[in-house]
Amino acid sequence: MDLKDARADVIAVGKQLLYSGLIVRTWGNVSARVDDNHFVITPSGRDYETLLPEEIVIMNISDAQSWGDILPSSENGMHLACYRDCEDIDFIIHTHQTEASVLSAYESDLAVAAEGTIFSESVPCADYGFPGSDALRDHVAGAFDGGRHRIVLMAHHGAVCMGNGAETTLRYAAGLEMISSYYIRRAFESYVGRRLTMADSPYALILRDQGIDFPEPENAPDLLSSEKQGSDVIFHLPDGSAVLLSDALAEDEVSDTMRLHLTVYEARPDIGAIRHCKTPSVFAFSFLGDPLRSYLDDFAQINGSFMAQSEGKNTDVAEALADHHGVFIHGCGAFCCGKNMNDAEAHAIVAEKNARIRLLAPIFPDKPLNPLADEDIEAMREFYLKKYSARFEAKV
Repeated sequence: MDLKDARADVIAVGKQLLYSGLIVRTWGNVSARVDDNHFVITPSGRDYETLLPEEIVIMNISDAQSWGDILPSSENGMHLACYRDCEDIDFIIHTHQTEASVLSAYESDLAVAAEGTIFSESVPCADYGFPGSDALRDHVAGAFDGGRHRIVLMAHHGAVCMGNGAETTLRYAAGLEMISSYYIRRAFESYVGRRLTMADSPYALILRDQGIDFPEPENAPDLLSSEKQGSDVIFHLPDGSAVLLSDALAEDEVSDTMRLHLTVYEARPDIGAIRHCKTPSVFAFSFLGDPLRSYLDDFAQINGSFMAQSEGKNTDVAEALADHHGVFIHGCGAFCCGKNMNDAEAHAIVAEKNARIRLLAPIFPDKPLNPLADEDIEAMREFYLKKYSARFEAKV
């Protein structure tokens, strides 16, 4: 493939993945083979929407060397091994797409096959490996089995798809998400013993089996979202409007909810934004009372080893947050925090996936669910805080 065309295809697919929701922020990576000894791959930590052709990094297959000063994706070794082992493939997509990532936490093959489709065989799940490690590279390459499979789940991480051409490989990624959703639905229907209807609330059914009733998220208290603006704080209200803390002070309208935010900011000067998250699984999990362990790499990186539960009182929320970046507030969802609102939104995304994994555990009684090892979590968290997060913040 011509170098110019390869770079253009990588950029175009990256944008399509972003717009379709299969990739968020800068997570995941895309590559294309140029010739027998070269491929191009997305750079590390750069926005897919603004990528330029010259930012797509050229790499040698023979010696794993990259060209130029731009760092390639940290998963470049995995792409290289796949191109080396599978000579007939010329495009690779790695994503943290939601439904496939949820299934990856159960460390089991996806046993859904439909004759005459891309899923004519089960989708294997590669054993866990630390992000960017030789172990991850070898596990994924081994799961592809020399090209016999074109789609592989990565335990506690996401998925990799490879194929002939950008369009085909993109179809694999989209198809995997649909079949993963179907697989989860079928498991849920087996759990409840009937077909699901539009009126069913899956999490309500799971929690009611545990003796827990909860309202719809829209009926729960809104605890606002906020972000620092210099020495001030702006609060985002339920009606879409916003108010500055300084204006609220002047009007003597500082609510208890606002004070809850201020307590977090006082306890954690490194936090610059708080997003009140009431997405379905986060809201449902806030009724359990248990801490949420880390089942996915991206959750471990952004939040740490677990996300605690709080009763919602000012000091209790700050204490439960501790040195993590998220805390559940009983019956109200969670506070997802970050250096800025972009980071807080990212935390909300990974918290939703991670909570979904834990909530769905009852529908997979034959699949053990184990959290990530503490030593791996600590190493990932340190990398995120010292390198990735700092680089992303500097860029924006």
